[in-house]
Amino acid sequence: MYQLARDLEFEAAAQTRDEIGKLRERLLAV
Repeated sequence: MYQLARDLEFEAAAQTRDEIGKLRERLLAV
């Protein structure tokens, strides 16, 4: 159970990082 929660947390963090990366690229492209 604890392992699953940690995996979900890691997945969410990776997704957030990807979103931030896309936003940053968009800002730099302007």
